Amino acid sequence: MRLVWVISGILVGAVFIGASGTGQAQPQRGRAAEALLPLPPPPTPAAPPMRAAPPPQPAPAAPPPPVATAQRGAQTPVVWATIYAAAPPSRAYGISPATRDRLIAHQRAEAQCRAGPGGNTCRRLVEIQQGCAVLVQGARDDRLLPFTTPDPNQPVMLAVAGAGFTVEDATRDGMDQCQRRQRGAICRVIASICAR
Repeated sequence: MRLVWVISGILVGAVFIGASGTGQAQPQRGRAAEALLPLPPPPTPAAPPMRAAPPPQPAPAAPPPPVATAQRGAQTPVVWATIYAAAPPSRAYGISPATRDRLIAHQRAEAQCRAGPGGNTCRRLVEIQQGCAVLVQGARDDRLLPFTTPDPNQPVMLAVAGAGFTVEDATRDGMDQCQRRQRGAICRVIASICAR
C-alpha cells in the first residue's frame, strides 16, 4: 500500500512538474515572439484646433515732428494791415498787405487810395494787428423793381470797415454797420485783408 502511495505521488508530481514546465515555456515563446514583432508607432498627438488669423493691425501713426520751443523772452512778431477809403461818392480805396512795419502799412494803403478818382479825400477806416478786416461800400438803391439787378456804378453813399477774427466775422460786422447807418442801401464787400 505504501508503494501505491509513493508511485501515485511520483506520478502526480511528474504531472504537476510537466504542467508547470509547459506553462512556463509558453510565456517564454510569447516573449520571444514579441521581441521579433515590430513595435507599433507611438500615438500622434491630436492637432490643435484651427484658429482664424487675427485681423491685420493698422500701422502706428508716425509721431508728430517736434515743435521748437519758444525761447524765453521771444515774442510773436506783430503784423499790421490797414484799409483807407475816399469820402463818398468816390469809390477809391486802398489796402495794405500785412507787414511788420506799421508805418509802411499806412503808407501803402494811403498811396493806393490816393491813386484812384477822388483820392484826395482818403482817410483811414481801420487798422488791425491780429485778425481780418473788410471794406463795405453802400450805394443808393434806385431800382424801379426790387427783383432787378442794381447798377454797380451807382455813387457810393458810405464806406465802412468791419473787423473780426476771420473774414466771415469781419463781413458780418461790416454789413451790419452798413445796414444800420444807411437804411435801404445796397451794401457790398469790396475787399478784405487779414493780419496773422
